[in-house]
Amino acid sequence: MEIKSIQTQYNGYLFRSRLEARWAVFFDELGIKYEYETEGYDLGELGWYLPDFYLPEEKWFVEVKGSLNEDNSGIEKARYLDNHCPGETNGCLIFSDLEYAEFECDDDGPDFNGAYVHAQIIMPTSMFSLHRFNKAITKARQARF
Repeated sequence: MEIKSIQTQYNGYLFRSRLEARWAVFFDELGIKYEYETEGYDLGELGWYLPDFYLPEEKWFVEVKGSLNEDNSGIEKARYLDNHCPGETNGCLIFSDLEYAEFECDDDGPDFNGAYVHAQIIMPTSMFSLHRFNKAITKARQARF
């Protein structure tokens, strides 16, 4: 049984799901500018694709998925866009669930469905810290809409 998403209003946008809105809170907390569902792309046989976010200063697309199931067509389209990015775009990152606790670094560094690694990619090294990342995750998890 698939759980239906709840549209959520935040920061002037009507997000298709609360999870997308929570990632917007995450970006806001880190001072990362974003655009929501700004432009769709024709991916040929895969059909049309509308990435969830575009981070204009970092030039990354971000796709938000509640599940990282390999059979998900949205993930397939995000991966295609990642490999065939238009213009000067860097790629397409896939973010997932926010229901994990804060991290402490171990030998491999934390993993948050790739979000920690992605945050390091999209944030200048001088701005990134584990403390800021954890604070942004906590604020996003605790957001009430």
